[in-house]
Amino acid sequence: MAFIDIIHRIKNNCQFLTYLNLSDLNIDDVQAKQLSRAITYNTRLKRIHALGSRITDVGRKALAKISTIKEIKLYFVKNFAVVDGGDVIYHIYEKN
Repeated sequence: MAFIDIIHRIKNNCQFLTYLNLSDLNIDDVQAKQLSRAITYNTRLKRIHALGSRITDVGRKALAKISTIKEIKLYFVKNFAVVDGGDVIYHIYEKN
């Protein structure tokens, strides 16, 4: 599925889209910002995995901010989550 189709489904609050796996799709900061804007319209998405992406701290901060507001679990690497604490981005690791 093309990234623009994913954005469309998120904006339209697709009832079947509760988990989004963007791993290894080479998502970048521009796409991360598009995704964060689309999420503002969504109430169903609960978890996003973006392992192996090209997202830098700019894109991570945009996604972390909206995922905190929407209570979405956000993963950039395995057993790792990012939480936006205002001026600070907290990186939280889970033990296996």
